[in-house]
This record gives sequence, C-alpha cells and structure tokens, in this order.
Amino acid sequence: MGGSQSTRNISVVNENEDNVIKVSDGVVRRLFGDESAGSPTGTQESLQPAAAVAAQPAYIPGYNPISTAQVRREVLAAKDESDKYWTKRISSLVDAQERSKKYSEAEYEKALNEVKTIFKTHNTVHYESPCKEIEGSLTKCYNENPSKPLNCAAQVQAFSDCVQVKHTNRSKART
Repeated sequence: MGGSQSTRNISVVNENEDNVIKVSDGVVRRLFGDESAGSPTGTQESLQPAAAVAAQPAYIPGYNPISTAQVRREVLAAKDESDKYWTKRISSLVDAQERSKKYSEAEYEKALNEVKTIFKTHNTVHYESPCKEIEGSLTKCYNENPSKPLNCAAQVQAFSDCVQVKHTNRSKART
C-alpha cells in the first residue's frame, strides 16, 4: 500500500514509412518545461516531424548560451579588474606606510634635537687619577702576580686610602 511507485508505459507504433514520429507542439512545449501548453488539438496541421523540432534551437528561460571565447574574455576582464584593484590597494598601503615612516623620522629628529639641547655638554675637563704613583705600583703588582691577586692586597689598601684622603680634601675645599 503506497510502498511502490506507479510508472506509466507508453507504446508508440510507428506506421509512418519515413521512420519519423510526429509530435504535437503542445507535447514539445511540455517536454521543454512549458507547463502552460494546452492539450494537443489532434489536428494534422499541428503535428511536426520530431527531426524538425530537434533542429530548432530550444528556448530555455534564464539560459543564455555563450561561447568559450566569451567566457574567457569575461574571466580575463574580471582578472584585470581584480589586478587593478589590488595594485591600487597595495600602492595606497605603501604610500600610507611611507608617510608614517617620514612622520616617525621627523618626530625622532625633533626629540633628538630636544634632548641634545637639554643635555648640551660643555667642554668637559678630564681629571687625572688622584693617586698616580700608587696606581702605577698597583698595576705593576697585578702584572707580576697574574694568578695571585691577593699578593697585592697592601697596594690595594694604600690606593684606597689615598683616594679616600683626596676625596675628603676636595670635599672640604668646596665648602
């Protein structure tokens, strides 16, 4: 019950000696999807040979046959349009990056000049070591005892004391 689909078998007996089956216009329209085709009139004038119907180009709504060459031209045109868009987009991004780079460089130069004016150095005076003689004997001791620096402890203490005395004297001279 309702489990199988019904099928309709149509048998056509060809009595025509030309081996051509004649089909009405209404049947042709229904075959090509035109549901509004009326029932066949059954007149002999409305019957055409199937070969003649097949030779006519069929109109299918929404179907526009185009050639391969037209498709290729359309694809190439779309590709060219896309290439132009992306070339323009990339060049605008490069221009924006260049403007940003120039702005950053200008800001950097401005900040550098500002820092140079704030920390403008005058001729700096180079001071000599306050305890030149003791420093020389300390260096000589380190050179003579490269693997035994503790042997120079007396020279280190003498240099430290000398620097401390010079520092104290200079601090008192400023006040």
